[in-house]
Amino acid sequence: MIILVVQVLVTVIILWYSFVVIKNIRKTKDIMKKEKGSIPFYSVSLMVIMFFATFGISDTALAVSLYKFAKKVDDKIMPGTVITESMFPMVAMALAFLATIEVDAVTLAVCIAAQSLGAYLGVRIIVGLDVHKIRYTMGLTLGCTALMIIFKLFFLGGESGSAIGLSSWRLMAAAAGFFIFGGLNMIGMGATVPNIAVLLLLGVDIKTVYPIVMAGNVISCGFGAYKFIESGQYTRKAVIGSVAGIIGVLAAVQMVHSMDVFVLQILMILLLIYCSFSMFNTEYKLKHVK
Repeated sequence: MIILVVQVLVTVIILWYSFVVIKNIRKTKDIMKKEKGSIPFYSVSLMVIMFFATFGISDTALAVSLYKFAKKVDDKIMPGTVITESMFPMVAMALAFLATIEVDAVTLAVCIAAQSLGAYLGVRIIVGLDVHKIRYTMGLTLGCTALMIIFKLFFLGGESGSAIGLSSWRLMAAAAGFFIFGGLNMIGMGATVPNIAVLLLLGVDIKTVYPIVMAGNVISCGFGAYKFIESGQYTRKAVIGSVAGIIGVLAAVQMVHSMDVFVLQILMILLLIYCSFSMFNTEYKLKHVK
């Protein structure tokens, strides 16, 4: 019943979001004509970006790198662009994983609620903290998670977590993590990989993390996306092109289902190491590169 409620909620959110987007684009057609790039450019780009994002790779990092290299999106509207363009593909991810991967309903609901609350309230607390210390802590945590998976993979028979849900202190720990990363996501630090790390550390099955994390992203990011649409701080052509990103999502979802658990664990290790390195590299550049 809870899973059905989440599916309905995700569907309602995207229908409401579609209405808001269409209304805003119709009012600002003249602005869209002046935007850099073309709808075909964003469509092809987002098919590729969202294919990799479905596995947990940051679509924000991929999109920002591409758009800066191609000089298609100004820095001022970059945050709004990457969040608003992700909504349609993320909904496809969430619904596809919820329909095909078994997950405990209570764990799903608690994690989604915690991340959404973090996105709405937690960000007000987090913006007052030392971002540099947060980045160092996240880098260290993600790196340690990768090492733990490597240890289990090669020294403990390669078994991953098998739980489809959490309870007791593990559920509370997951909720705390999702709350914190929900807030961090709103200030551009990303929630997908840290949330994956939290669930893996707590023993959740490597495939079960997908519906939990992706559904949480949709519902929590809806707040930010709406604000960017209302303020007009986004690229309209990118949002239209993002519908094509659903094709990349559906292709990747099929691969996740057919992949061996060992291969998925290797993918997670590489993803965690990359994100850990990125955190430390960002701090190094801030301190040493002028």
